[in-house]
Amino acid sequence: GHFFGAMPAEVRKRSRMTGIELDRNSFGIAKLLYPPIDLRNEGFEQALLPKDFFDLVISNVPFGNYPVFDERYGRHITHSIHNYFIVRMLDLAKPGGVVAVITSAHTMDNADYAVRKEFHKRGDLLFGLRLNTESLPGTKVTADVLFFRKRRAGETAGGHAFIETNTVKLRDKKNHQDVDSHINEYFDKHPELVLGKHVAGNNYSATEGTSVVWSEGDPTLLDALVHVPADVLTKGAQPETPADLPLPKGGGLHPAEDGLPVGAYQLAENMLARVEMEDGRRVAKEIEHELAEGESNRAAILMDIRALVKLRDAARRVFRLQGDATQSPEIIMAAQRELDRLYDNFV
Repeated sequence: GHFFGAMPAEVRKRSRMTGIELDRNSFGIAKLLYPPIDLRNEGFEQALLPKDFFDLVISNVPFGNYPVFDERYGRHITHSIHNYFIVRMLDLAKPGGVVAVITSAHTMDNADYAVRKEFHKRGDLLFGLRLNTESLPGTKVTADVLFFRKRRAGETAGGHAFIETNTVKLRDKKNHQDVDSHINEYFDKHPELVLGKHVAGNNYSATEGTSVVWSEGDPTLLDALVHVPADVLTKGAQPETPADLPLPKGGGLHPAEDGLPVGAYQLAENMLARVEMEDGRRVAKEIEHELAEGESNRAAILMDIRALVKLRDAARRVFRLQGDATQSPEIIMAAQRELDRLYDNFV
């Protein structure tokens, strides 16, 4: 949740945010820190998320050499969690949106460029920064920070070249001999964006792969950040998206409440509705007519669901008020009393 916490307050007020966290403890902490945000405790591959929807998609990709199961993508994408994350992030971004990711240097340096062609099909590389082995404490991993912009339909490819790798001579860590190594063409062309010097070898092998070691006089993070492009979202934003358009009248559709995940129930104009995706946006669709259809105790079932929805909303309000330092104790206590009343009525 630190991405949310680091956002400027004014930007956060104007944003609708969704977070995916696999670790239960990290999820619980984030849920307490950011109660209004749509947070989900599940794997990225399991999350039901709309394509072409998000202005900004950010992730620190899990570091590991293992596959992901997602039948929507081919094995050349799912065999590596790094590759899968980036491809799916690009699919989730709206045309003109930005994807920002921290990933292993192997993503860009792998001699097999098939997955980088998948990245390029979807978007342009705006900027990349290669960290050294000391940049991420406790990892000793050479990682890249990459920014892509999702291309619009029919838009000509732009950005920086990054599909190919160049073969260069590097000194290996073990034998101190020059060996042939692969470095992505982007970082080979832009040494000012590499926070150190390339050497052959990494954590897994003294002669295979590459690492970046920093020494006095090499570029620092502050040196490299002057090259970050500005106004990227402004230039790439579409004038209007389905999420910005008003809902059509009738049809049982209502605005979805902030913070509710797809599949959750809410009360809309006193009707039970379920949050769903419709034309690339979250909506609350009336479903009361189809709930418990044919059940002899249908009225009692609907009454229980309504009561549970009200209980959930009251509990969320208490959490939200408790996390807001500007709220008075009297307002918080009134919300707690309302929650107690609803609970007592239900049980």
